[in-house]
Amino acid sequence: MSDTPAKPGDYTIRQTTDLPLCYCFNVKEQAVVAAIQTKKLKTVREVQTATSAGCGCGCCQPDIQTLLEQSAKGEPMGIKVPVIEARDAKPPMEIPPPKI
Repeated sequence: MSDTPAKPGDYTIRQTTDLPLCYCFNVKEQAVVAAIQTKKLKTVREVQTATSAGCGCGCCQPDIQTLLEQSAKGEPMGIKVPVIEARDAKPPMEIPPPKI
């Protein structure tokens, strides 16, 4: 791992969260990871059968495939997300108080 700090546009692997990975069926990322690990799942189809994740619109299937590949390589599991730095965010627009 590099000592160079991440900058916007870079990607980092985050730890799995309790947020939905599959919004169609509200399947949490941690539930998918747990199923992959405990049931030794190897394919997106197996994950679909075990969790229902990826059975709706299919938008989460690339993320499921990423988790499967990480598991197969023995890597830490988590979805890559863009790095966002607070200093790059624009401050909220200030609304002047009303004139009385």
